[in-house]
Amino acid sequence: MSTLIIGGGHVGFALAERLGSRPGSVLLIDTDAGVVERARKRGIEARRVEFTDVNALRNAGVRRTDVAVVATDRDAVNLLVAQLLRTRFDVDRVLVCVNDPRNREPFEELGIDTVCRADTLSRALARRLSGPSLGARRTSHVEDADNAGGTDRTEDRRNGDGRSTREA
Repeated sequence: MSTLIIGGGHVGFALAERLGSRPGSVLLIDTDAGVVERARKRGIEARRVEFTDVNALRNAGVRRTDVAVVATDRDAVNLLVAQLLRTRFDVDRVLVCVNDPRNREPFEELGIDTVCRADTLSRALARRLSGPSLGARRTSHVEDADNAGGTDRTEDRRNGDGRSTREA
């Protein structure tokens, strides 16, 4: 499966790194030459392209994309790009990172799949605060982008007898 990631900020870059180890191709597109160069140094295929330039997107290979994740830091740009991907490039699945929860409705009215940064992060933090003692946890990551609520995966520390702290 080929995955297009538009926006090389914190979320887009981390996602490109994570998916880059999976079979199939990942292409990161950003307007910033520095972001593109940093991605290339990390082994990520990346191109500098204006997000709303249809010809530049076409030349970058967007037509060969099965799944697109739009994760710029501006919801208005995300909405426009998502519409372009669906109407001009027939991308089957478009997932958008919504920055401000108040902006989610326009995406949903158009049937665009969304993950809201604020909602996902606040749920993950609330789970951490209401869960077992923070001392029993080593790291936590929100990993499942298909689940709008995110999935908090926590690695347990191991006791001296090899059992996890949850098993003890």
